[in-house]
Amino acid sequence: MARVLIIDDNETMREGMAATVRRMGHEVVTAASGADGLALLRKQGADFVITDLKMEGVGGLEVS
Repeated sequence: MARVLIIDDNETMREGMAATVRRMGHEVVTAASGADGLALLRKQGADFVITDLKMEGVGGLEVS
C-alpha cells in the first residue's frame, strides 16, 4: 500500500481522485493548494504525488 498525496484546488476533482485511489487500497492525503501540498509532503512524506498543473500561487510544476 502506498501513501498518495493528491493536490488539486478543485474540490470535486480532488475528492473524486481520493475516493478512487482509496478504493485501490492506498492511503490518501489531500491538499487544496500547491503550498499546502508542499507543506504536507515535507511534514508527512508521500510515495506518489498526483497534482493539478494550473493552480493559484504554487502550481503543479513547482510542486515537482
